[in-house]
Amino acid sequence: MQQKMINSTARQINSKSVVKFLFWSVIVGLTFYFIVSKAVSYLTNGIPEYFGATLMNAELWFYLHIAGGATAILIGPLQFWKTFRLKYVQLHRTLGKIYIISSVISVLCLVRIFPREGLTPMLPSQILVTTLWFLSTIAAWWTIKRKNVKAHRQFMARSYLFAFYFVAVRMIDYVGKKFFGFTHEDKVWLANSDWAVWVVPFIILEIYQSWWLVAKVDYATKSKSS
Repeated sequence: MQQKMINSTARQINSKSVVKFLFWSVIVGLTFYFIVSKAVSYLTNGIPEYFGATLMNAELWFYLHIAGGATAILIGPLQFWKTFRLKYVQLHRTLGKIYIISSVISVLCLVRIFPREGLTPMLPSQILVTTLWFLSTIAAWWTIKRKNVKAHRQFMARSYLFAFYFVAVRMIDYVGKKFFGFTHEDKVWLANSDWAVWVVPFIILEIYQSWWLVAKVDYATKSKSS
């Protein structure tokens, strides 16, 4: 009986490791694809025309936004890697500071270049996710300063999810155009996809971080008492 329990636990651990590896492989792969296909192309082809052409009016802030966001998204997976976090504690803390600074820079620059005229159907979603990215990043910094590691990790997960929106939204746009024939003229698709690409993952994250952990603790307590 005991051997069966050991084997079952080992299989669960192996399954979790495989799922985590596949999940982060996809995240890292999409991140590098975004940087190569989008971020680098901005350097060679210039920024979108609707941001304007003058350096101080748009270009400077746009490039700072891209640089800050790309840095934060690249650093994120290392911060969630448990082995790396425990083995290189000081480096983990340094990268955490860089992540926070990069995120704040990216958000503030994005606020500077948000279109003031001709509101797009995606703008409400973009404003909200950018605000949540900023607030969750500040909350992650605030909680670790007060040695609340559990809350810090939860806020970091939220912050990274909101940061990754800028990669995910371009991926879903690509899928929509490539396989379903949606275009930038389809305002309903643009609005709905923009909300769905971060709201659905956020709900899943909250269920995992809050509901599931509470239910798991309650189940473990009942099992011990029975």
